[in-house]
Amino acid sequence: MLVTIFAPGKVHLLEIAGIRDALFEANCKMASGDPYRVQLVTEGGLAAESASGVKYLPDAGICDVLQPSDTLIVAGPYGVPPSPSETATEWLQKQAVSSRRYGSTCTGAFLLAHAGLLDGRSATTHWEYASQLAAEFPDVRVEPDRIFVRDGPVICSAGVTAAIDLALALIEEDHGRALALWVARRLVVFLKRPGGQSQFSAA
Repeated sequence: MLVTIFAPGKVHLLEIAGIRDALFEANCKMASGDPYRVQLVTEGGLAAESASGVKYLPDAGICDVLQPSDTLIVAGPYGVPPSPSETATEWLQKQAVSSRRYGSTCTGAFLLAHAGLLDGRSATTHWEYASQLAAEFPDVRVEPDRIFVRDGPVICSAGVTAAIDLALALIEEDHGRALALWVARRLVVFLKRPGGQSQFSAA
């Protein structure tokens, strides 16, 4: 099962690592079924710098990724990202259409919204930027207090560590609650967190 993570520069490294580690743990425990294969993709296929300065090396650039993914996840850079390039936008649109499901972590929702991939859908993003997402993209039903949102093929998580919540939800959907619970215990996190994003906001 191919999972593609598209990561622009200045992402929180935890959004990439959290997903990969959760899926890795699932593969370790999985007795049967289709294991996860994860590829990290950047626009140019070159090493990029995370928000904290740690560099990460992608598996490929978007021009090299021709095979459709089962799942496409767009990681968000620190702060509100600018509009993606025309090349990246077209690639995201093609990958999303050919994927079983697609979505974002944190401010990656802005990149999907710019590509028109959240129109008419419910979505979430980091609580600090949810109102801006709603204002800029009125066709998107923004749910600011949700840690994780699923609307049809679209999957969105809130800020940073919520990427792990997204990964656990995918594992539960694909392989059942027991495996998702086991992975959560291995990572020492909640399977389903109590409360919403308001518990973390300034209010």
